[in-house]
Amino acid sequence: YTLGDVKEDGVVNSKDASLVLQAAARIGTNLSHGLTKAQFAAADTNRDGTISAKDASQILQYAAQTGTGFKGSMEDYPGY
Repeated sequence: YTLGDVKEDGVVNSKDASLVLQAAARIGTNLSHGLTKAQFAAADTNRDGTISAKDASQILQYAAQTGTGFKGSMEDYPGY
């Protein structure tokens, strides 16, 4: 898996953040998050073992930086 690439399409962007928010909402209502193991690992960007809006926020911050020319991975991102 690639950290942040929840959609597994090779790009980390707002679509990934949206999937994280959807999964977090399902968890908050005691439903299954609906993600595969790899997607869950990619979604848990702060690696705290859960999925929340914090993870979605990190994905959005990283996506914004890649839009301004940042070329590294999420692990390389200074805000990570």
